[in-house]
Amino acid sequence: MEYDVIIVGAATTGAVAAKKIAEKGFKVLLLEAKPKSRIGDKACGDAIGEEDLKKAGVNLPKEVIRERILGADLLSPDKKTVFRIKGYGYTVDRLGLGKVLVEEAESVGAKFMDNFHVDSLLLNDGVVRGVKGKDEIHSRVVLDASGNKTRLRGLLPDEWGIEKVIEKKDAVAAYRVIIDNLNPPLESGYLKIFFDQTRSPGGYIWAFPEGKLSNVGLGVTMVGKYPNPKLATHEWIKNVYTGTILTGSGDTVPTRRPFGNMVGNGIALAGDAAATVNPVTGGGIGSGMLSAKLVSESITQALQNVDAPKIDDLWSYNVVYMKTYGIKQAALDVFRRFLIRLNDDDINFGMSSGIMDEKTVTDAAITGQVKINLRKEAEIVLKGLKRPSMLLKIKQMADDVKTAMQIYSDYPSSFREYPEWNKRAEDFFNNLPY
Repeated sequence: MEYDVIIVGAATTGAVAAKKIAEKGFKVLLLEAKPKSRIGDKACGDAIGEEDLKKAGVNLPKEVIRERILGADLLSPDKKTVFRIKGYGYTVDRLGLGKVLVEEAESVGAKFMDNFHVDSLLLNDGVVRGVKGKDEIHSRVVLDASGNKTRLRGLLPDEWGIEKVIEKKDAVAAYRVIIDNLNPPLESGYLKIFFDQTRSPGGYIWAFPEGKLSNVGLGVTMVGKYPNPKLATHEWIKNVYTGTILTGSGDTVPTRRPFGNMVGNGIALAGDAAATVNPVTGGGIGSGMLSAKLVSESITQALQNVDAPKIDDLWSYNVVYMKTYGIKQAALDVFRRFLIRLNDDDINFGMSSGIMDEKTVTDAAITGQVKINLRKEAEIVLKGLKRPSMLLKIKQMADDVKTAMQIYSDYPSSFREYPEWNKRAEDFFNNLPY
């Protein structure tokens, strides 16, 4: 049997896409390498923003919500400065969410198959027409939603311009545990994020409330001799909290701008497989769902027009994604690369001096823009504080953020124009001083 669309990977991105495409009347096969009971089992903070759900057009089932989130507290390394950032969302039961989303896709006609490992792609005249695992299964389009460690990118022709490897410097190694009876308990409704460049270089430590449970973890940028995230997580918890650890898991997460091109002949990429994660927070549930929505719209439109969609037929996904979220991702990638180079003293100064205040952080989180508080800057200079070089670096970073956003605002409307644009983008990011 030939399907209209085969989706590889049944976690949040893949399951949401399966439902949206099947609702339009297309034959969809959702494949997953794990058993159904383990879908959603991932090292993650389990948090998703309310606005992200609205943009993705996803209604979060009540039974998977563990806690209503009202905001987040960001703590400086010395713990002397705390930013309380307002923002609504939820922490969720990831395993429960995975199960519900797959069942919703099945309810509208998508077929689900677990324990299916995709070994290769079926190509016919330069177009992907299915997948091969224990069986060959044919389709008109394949959607790769199999995550950061996908093998499928490496099988694609170079001329399609889809990146095949995410460099270690653009990824975070993370580990998290679920704890019962955490003491001292977390404040209900508020995420806690700790900056600590010694224990979590280039990343952060988190403690998120999940109803009666708590999600505590740590992420480190994979550069140089970075700490083992599992050992670092357990060591940090031992010094801060007590409680009963129920489960623990680790993973790697892409933390960079999105792939410049996410489509090929008969194939598209979404979620972690296309690097759609927020570069600063490492959060990927909401952005993965958004990419699922946008790629579904492009695929269904293309299938209505042609039998075997090619790059140009699917290109609208790139264009809409870049304007909707890619611009913000590019800006936050600049911000991330700047933050990685800071030490604990730099972060303490930036937060305590007011140069980086709650409004600056909130604006960056919502829009990707970094706006420097010039009035505070003048006050700091007049007080004679001895960090003029840092002030200059912050101003340079803010200018670089604007440039990145302009580049992604100029994203090309066709694949023919893509190579020139991609060179411009790559030259900019490769020449950043951080």
